[in-house]
Amino acid sequence: MAHRSCSRIERRMPADIRRHDTKTWISKTTGLMLRQDIDVDVGGSLGTSHRSSRYEYGNVRPPV
Repeated sequence: MAHRSCSRIERRMPADIRRHDTKTWISKTTGLMLRQDIDVDVGGSLGTSHRSSRYEYGNVRPPV
């Protein structure tokens, strides 16, 4: 989020089987989501699954 003013929201969802942690960055200017990181404890020797998504809105056009 280089040079962008944003808020980071963290959410931890403890579960009986898998822990689920989410971090979301929201632009203070537009209110749009900029990034989201999700970590899921898949259990046992499998460890943790990590997914990171970045959202760009610069070239968005309506369908033709």
